[in-house]
Amino acid sequence: MKSNINHYYRKNDSKRILQGDILKDFKIHTYDDKVKMITIPYGVVLSQDCDLNQDYNSQKEYERLNLEKNDKNNPNLNSKLLPSILICPAYDAEQLRKGEHLQHIDIPMNEISKTRKTPWKNILQNQTPRYHYLKESEEFGIPDLVLDFKRYYSVSRDYLYSIYTKHYFISINELYREDLSDRFFNYQSRIGLPK
Repeated sequence: MKSNINHYYRKNDSKRILQGDILKDFKIHTYDDKVKMITIPYGVVLSQDCDLNQDYNSQKEYERLNLEKNDKNNPNLNSKLLPSILICPAYDAEQLRKGEHLQHIDIPMNEISKTRKTPWKNILQNQTPRYHYLKESEEFGIPDLVLDFKRYYSVSRDYLYSIYTKHYFISINELYREDLSDRFFNYQSRIGLPK
């Protein structure tokens, strides 16, 4: 697909899942003390695009050869399949600021101060490592969104493909998705020190 980075968002014209795709209002299984379904209002695909591409092409090759997935005679294809895809929920920015973004799964959160020179201003400027702000777009009908890098899910690849066309919303353009990916993986690889 030819790059067209003149906007923050774009419509994905691919049939495969791409890094930076945003899906809207979809359900996933979570596991606490029991299995339950939760709804993700917006979810951003964070798995690397090269892995997603290899997975998609390998799956298509299996279909072309009319073989079952994970066929013992195809180690090259098997090694390129993904069992799951990494998704990070994106929450309505104002709900996150008020600490209301996880009410739908009964998890109360702290409010983030909105006064001058505050943590909230740092979040909106992507200066807080834990959060990533995605600006609104009236053109695409996207509200201000914030990802919390402490909340992410590994979603079955087969399940995600089964709901993809129904729940695909928009994609983050390559340059901006790379910034998001870099910030997410930097946050995950940090060395935590006790206070």
